[in-house]
Amino acid sequence: MRGVITRKAFTAIDTLVSSGRAATRKVLGAQQNGQRFADFADRTWATDIALSRQMLRRNQAAKWGDLLWGEDWADDQEPLIHWKGVPNIKDPYDLALVPLLLDELKPATVLELGSYMGGSALWMVDLLEDFGVESQIVSFDIDISRVVVGHPRIQFVQADCMKPDTFNGPWLDLPHPWLLIEDAHVNTHAMLEHFHPHLRPGDYLIVEDTAFMIDKYQDLERFVTSHGNDYKVDTRFTDLWGYNGTFSFNGYLRRM
Repeated sequence: MRGVITRKAFTAIDTLVSSGRAATRKVLGAQQNGQRFADFADRTWATDIALSRQMLRRNQAAKWGDLLWGEDWADDQEPLIHWKGVPNIKDPYDLALVPLLLDELKPATVLELGSYMGGSALWMVDLLEDFGVESQIVSFDIDISRVVVGHPRIQFVQADCMKPDTFNGPWLDLPHPWLLIEDAHVNTHAMLEHFHPHLRPGDYLIVEDTAFMIDKYQDLERFVTSHGNDYKVDTRFTDLWGYNGTFSFNGYLRRM
């Protein structure tokens, strides 16, 4: 009996908190017009998920274990979240959302800012091969000596986000559609501006971790606002599990 009462009490409290969260985001100005592609200006930095410090700490612990953020795994350590033994440092929502986008978009080219050890690039190229897509992945990092992945369809390029010109190269002429993923968290606004002239209608942009990197979200907001109707938020991905049910708030965008 006690267990039943406990479960009912938890459900009632959780429902009340969730209802309050949904009401609050509407007060903050979030609008949903039922259309898939939404204006960034009609969105807000809010979510239906329980974004608590406890949740973020547990998420980071699952990804990094006892390591400090950005440390490398030793040869005899198996990362907690990995792809074929290589760390794949993605949040739980994006682990599901990115495959859906890859399957729908079928990008000819994926440009990834932030390689770490190469796990996410390997994960994506394997998914694309399973989907029957012959895609080329170019993954950039300031230190590619950490990369432990080798694959004929992945190119790792050393580049510095503080020097956007270091991202110039023959990959800018690779075929479209593109998927550009910003996961480096450095000089975000300048990097988005650098790639903007090369993005074409139908290409996609993912800006990660805007749920807890407020400065990064502001960079994204400034970038999208400065380009009028060039980019729209794809709510198919941001709102699959409720409003901004992802750690990439308003961060799945289509070039219109």
